[in-house]
Amino acid sequence: MHHGQTLFNQLKRVQGACDSPLTDLGKQQAKQAEDYFAQKEINFAAAYASTQERACDTMEIIRSDQVYTRKKGIKEWNYRSYIESKGQVVKEKTLRAEDPQQIVGWLKSRGLEFYLESNNGLFASENFASRSVKTIQEYIAYKGKPGAKQAISATVFSICYMANPFTARV
Repeated sequence: MHHGQTLFNQLKRVQGACDSPLTDLGKQQAKQAEDYFAQKEINFAAAYASTQERACDTMEIIRSDQVYTRKKGIKEWNYRSYIESKGQVVKEKTLRAEDPQQIVGWLKSRGLEFYLESNNGLFASENFASRSVKTIQEYIAYKGKPGAKQAISATVFSICYMANPFTARV
């Protein structure tokens, strides 16, 4: 699942590999997820989060009574501290609705791996999705839970990225 709203999300800034804290709304969203899991009696054999503070904070709210493992393999990768669009550097700039698609196009045209969050959705390169699934599957295998592999794969691609990782909206 995705982390709750962060300060960068609220400000409509590109977050990527940078970290920003959860907002009060982000903490409330994590609490809602915790309540949902409790109501549906959903329990996890193991829990994993990226090394991003926002992901760990979300996990600690959702699974406050469960130990979890932090893994770099499911974290966004940082290629540079900026992204260029239409000849301009996009950094800590308010994004218009059409900007994420332009950024995704620029990244794709250069064959770069990426994960981009915006208030207009989540976008990920095929390599990012593959790398994330591989990392998650390795931890599942380590825990000896072979049946969970299909559930993780279905979750990552169907819920997070839907059929096409370049146009997914969450």
